[in-house]
Amino acid sequence: MDGVPRTPKGSKDHSGRPAHSANFMDKYLAGACFGNLVSFPFEVIKNRIVMGDTANTPDIFSRIQIIEGMAGLYSGLIPSIMVSLIQTTGQEKLKKYFQERLVPDIEAPSDQDPPVPPIKPHNLVIYETISAACAGAAISFVVTPLQTLQLALQFGSGPEYLNAWNAFVAIWERYGLVGLYAGFLPGLISSLLVSASTWLTFSFLKQRYISSSSKSTLSAAKADRARLERQRGRRVLQLIMGIATSGIVASVVAAPFDVLRTRLVHDAITGGPLKTATMFDAVSKVVEEKGVLGLYAGIVAKCLRVGLYGVGSFVAAWGLERSFGFEQESN
Repeated sequence: MDGVPRTPKGSKDHSGRPAHSANFMDKYLAGACFGNLVSFPFEVIKNRIVMGDTANTPDIFSRIQIIEGMAGLYSGLIPSIMVSLIQTTGQEKLKKYFQERLVPDIEAPSDQDPPVPPIKPHNLVIYETISAACAGAAISFVVTPLQTLQLALQFGSGPEYLNAWNAFVAIWERYGLVGLYAGFLPGLISSLLVSASTWLTFSFLKQRYISSSSKSTLSAAKADRARLERQRGRRVLQLIMGIATSGIVASVVAAPFDVLRTRLVHDAITGGPLKTATMFDAVSKVVEEKGVLGLYAGIVAKCLRVGLYGVGSFVAAWGLERSFGFEQESN
């Protein structure tokens, strides 16, 4: 209905399962892999800046590439892909779960006394935003250990930090579960803010600027293949811009808590001054060292990371559908 290719109903894959069910995980896996592939170096650069590197983003990129090679630019990539896959697949399902429990029943019988007034559109957006925030907070309980491993592979030294499994064993043996959940509180708040602000921003952009395809428009376009393709291309471009913009807005909103989480995890792993500190101790330390702007360290690299990831993951998932011919059936 929105011009995006769909899997034909009743089609089967090579194993005999419905093609759309096989394609579901393929899309999200492709999106997580390609999105991280094009954007992950900026995550590494952002973390270097947070921990005190004063060079600009291009200089840090060049230095890492020369000294450490591609392995340095993609240190911690595997845990990041796992985090992205969990967030992508779990966010919408959990959001729907919370929404079903938070949003009042709008299908009430008309003869109910007293009558139930319909939910106003702006109120529905609020309910959906709260549901998205709850979903993001719930997912943070699952992905925090993976995010800790990602940072451990970037900041840890020694053979125990050569791969994710060795890093997991090292952190577990030294610090236990507490070590895997280092920086959990700022990470929880960051995840909540990112989910809520991303959904709210994208909903606003979708309502104001992203075109939707009505049945009449699609019916008329079926007679003109070129027109249908132009509609699809325009809508895809609008979606890409909306995804990138909402991701960047979310990055700015949650940046201080992302900085605090990075500092806490770094010092927990390396034995720094914030090894056993709380989030509030970390705030005082960052502000004392760099001022309030220190809470936004690496914001440019972070915005590039999130914007490129959103665009890359969407293009990969959408391109997979297009490449394998999962087209909407025409009647």
